[in-house]
Amino acid sequence: MDKKKSRLITIALACLLSVSFASCGSDKDDKKGTTVVTSTTEASKTAEKNDDSKSDDKDDKDTEVTTVTLPEKDDDGSKITVIAVTDENNKAVTDDKGAEVTKVAIVDDKGEVVTDAKGSEVAPNIAVTEATTTTKSDRIVTTAVTSAPDNSGNAETTKNPNAAPVLPDGPVLTIPDNIEAAPGEEFTFKISVTGNAGYSSLIAWLDVNEKYFEYVSFEGGDPDSSNHKRSVERMNTSLTEYKKPGTTDLNTLVLMYFDPQAKNLTGDTTFATVTLKAKDDVKPGEYELCFDVEADGNAMSNRVVNLDPVVLTPTYVNGTVTIK
Repeated sequence: MDKKKSRLITIALACLLSVSFASCGSDKDDKKGTTVVTSTTEASKTAEKNDDSKSDDKDDKDTEVTTVTLPEKDDDGSKITVIAVTDENNKAVTDDKGAEVTKVAIVDDKGEVVTDAKGSEVAPNIAVTEATTTTKSDRIVTTAVTSAPDNSGNAETTKNPNAAPVLPDGPVLTIPDNIEAAPGEEFTFKISVTGNAGYSSLIAWLDVNEKYFEYVSFEGGDPDSSNHKRSVERMNTSLTEYKKPGTTDLNTLVLMYFDPQAKNLTGDTTFATVTLKAKDDVKPGEYELCFDVEADGNAMSNRVVNLDPVVLTPTYVNGTVTIK
């Protein structure tokens, strides 16, 4: 891989994982040029080409209205919504009659418009039949229903040209279920990776309940291995503490492995070694250490195949701590 291609792939991977990484820092800047008008979760949404509320009675008799019914998701399963087109100053763009110009876009679970690695809005993959138009004086508007093609034969890939293919053969991350500790005692465990056909980036969100435990330290990889200091697991793994909005007594440890050279790490390994401390007043019993498998809804792992990033689907296995 030459330097130019390596740099392009690194940028692409960084963009794919940017939301996961940025969510642990400061609030994101407002995106100019797009304003989300609605994030309804109803089965369908209707977008009108012309705004009849700005017309007088005379225009009502001669103006036609065209509507198209949109599903909740496009043919690739991505959520869609109607947004207002805005200029570089974030002001709504209007047509020659003063009506706001709108378009359809893909949004994530937070209602934010999804963009590709170049910052361009990802276009929804929707097949729409021809819409029916009527005059406003009729006060009856018919709509065209989107036709969804059968994608059952292409379950592992997406038709969206701006999205990376998704493969189900991601790695398995496991927290041990035989951890033991006493109240007030520190304990260390290793998050293992198995079934790994190769990844260049991998993220794990580990939820630590601060009612029972507190975070002490972490190491990328396995500090007990002979080559730990020179290992890619140690060099390429980072940890950020993150407080999820609306939660209390929860400290989320966001661990991310990212190879800046876009090389795939293969084989079974140790993802990270984490040290926690049991609270002094924690009662004896068994407590879960849980991954957040949903995280922020973005890609959790990538593999580079023929210079292109492929999204993987990791499996996360929770562990337990027994307080004696």
